[in-house]
Amino acid sequence: MNNNENTDYVSTDINIDHTPSVALYSLLVIGGAPLVTDGIFRFSRNPMYVALTLLYSGIGAWVNSLWIVLCLAPVLVVMHQGVIRREERYLEDKFGDEYLGYKFEVGR
Repeated sequence: MNNNENTDYVSTDINIDHTPSVALYSLLVIGGAPLVTDGIFRFSRNPMYVALTLLYSGIGAWVNSLWIVLCLAPVLVVMHQGVIRREERYLEDKFGDEYLGYKFEVGR
């Protein structure tokens, strides 16, 4: 982007090379998205992780692999310690009491 251009807008042009930077710009500069508590998020704070766990377990059962199923426990521990707890700290800092209330009402 040229330094002389006005940067007070978000481009709606779809360009594969620049799409991630537009999304990042909208999150960091414009203020990001609000806390989503409806839809699937009424039932789980981490629906994507729940779905991936079910998928992983289902594939392990489908191919009849005890190793896949046994490896799920360490994967879940790493996800909980390394990702979910960090995300929750970030959301608590960003949304404050709104997120704490949501966290109290909705399980993982």
